[in-house]
Amino acid sequence: MVTVSGLGGETRLPLKKISGPRGLLRPYILSRLSKKPMSGYDLMSDLDALTGGAWHPGPGSIYPILEDLKKKGLIGVITKGQRSKHVYTLTRKGRETLEEDNGMINQFAPKWNEIRTALMGFLSAENMSTIVLETTKSNRAVWNQVADSKELSESELRLKLKEYKLLLEDELNWATERLKSLP
Repeated sequence: MVTVSGLGGETRLPLKKISGPRGLLRPYILSRLSKKPMSGYDLMSDLDALTGGAWHPGPGSIYPILEDLKKKGLIGVITKGQRSKHVYTLTRKGRETLEEDNGMINQFAPKWNEIRTALMGFLSAENMSTIVLETTKSNRAVWNQVADSKELSESELRLKLKEYKLLLEDELNWATERLKSLP
């Protein structure tokens, strides 16, 4: 259970019942299939593991999207195993669509922080601090993904990490000063 404090008081929500952001399942599926062929079950389990169980779409979410992607020619089906398990793979058209989706997401990304900041205003200070701490804890995993992706050149990665280091140092200085000002 997670307690969410907001304008209407506190609400206790079962963590498993919180669904992922609407519309992100399709690009998630395309992205994962761009890395390796997977079954619907594998996609569900993978997302559950990646989010620590916070987002676990069921068959009623995954399989209709897989069927739609198949009809549009974005994915293909490989039948494997004794039980004729369907394993899906990305087609060339699917890769092109994924690149378009990534372009839209990259254009949206700078706005995300503004939206996140506005949404934080609905939360209690305790919940905001918890979210910021949890986000900070996950940053290293994200940076590892960036580094392991090999999508940035070594010099680009070095530059980004130096910028991140400067931001962390600034945050550390701010936190140190705030702690000094407390009685």
